[in-house]
Amino acid sequence: MTVGAITVLAAVGLTIDTSRPAAPDITPLAEYSPEPPPATTPPPPTTDPTTSEQIPEPPVDPGAAHIEPATIPDGPLGIPGIALDAYHRATERLNAERPACEMDWTVLAGIGQVESNQGRGLFDVRGNTIGRIVGPRLDGSLPGTAVITDTDGGRFDGDPDFDRAVGPVQFIPSTWATLGRDGNDDGVADPNNIYDGALSAATLLCNQGGSMADPAARTRAILAYNNSLAYVANVNAWAHGYAVNAFPLPSDLPEIHRPEPTVEPPRPPERCPEGWEGEPTA
Repeated sequence: MTVGAITVLAAVGLTIDTSRPAAPDITPLAEYSPEPPPATTPPPPTTDPTTSEQIPEPPVDPGAAHIEPATIPDGPLGIPGIALDAYHRATERLNAERPACEMDWTVLAGIGQVESNQGRGLFDVRGNTIGRIVGPRLDGSLPGTAVITDTDGGRFDGDPDFDRAVGPVQFIPSTWATLGRDGNDDGVADPNNIYDGALSAATLLCNQGGSMADPAARTRAILAYNNSLAYVANVNAWAHGYAVNAFPLPSDLPEIHRPEPTVEPPRPPERCPEGWEGEPTA
């Protein structure tokens, strides 16, 4: 969660999933060549062998919305491949913009793990979460929580009265209005998109000054994301785990006093393609 005042929320422990097989060793960032998300456009027109003329594909119905799950293979510790791609892309972009920051993709991955368990691993091919991930309503009803009245008209968090943290890296709409960036170059900055969220999180961290390679500067940056030393310890433990491809020890993951985000089911589209039998989109 991205505002220090929100970090005194009720306690919920973090569950470590040790059942997932570890992925191969991490590719160093210098050697990493991110592949673009799988294409969602129709395949090229086929050729009729009897005429050698191209047969056009049937037109795509722009109103036929449906889910196309991401298919990039998982990375270290079972991290969703599309999330890993988003963290690498955000890291490369921030390091090009601000070399002194020395952003590390594992820090972003640590934040994604602590905030939402990597979006529960549910992303479509564009990096949007399948089902909206929202934090508790910031209406002061939980002990120690701040009151933040609505700032986005419910556009991102679905709540027209109070703000709620949103997305795989849990941005509050008021913070997103200032820091939200378009990480996948689709012309939209959406906190429910892992590419946008990762780039915006990296920007927030680098805005604090210093290098992510400096422990003091890194701690200061993560505290700006969530003003909790337990939160910092969890992010650092997961970041180290991703770096060495080993799950953190329970002793390295102190309890963070806050509730867990919830996942809202995706809304059905107004209509689907004729004959389509998949799940509805978010």
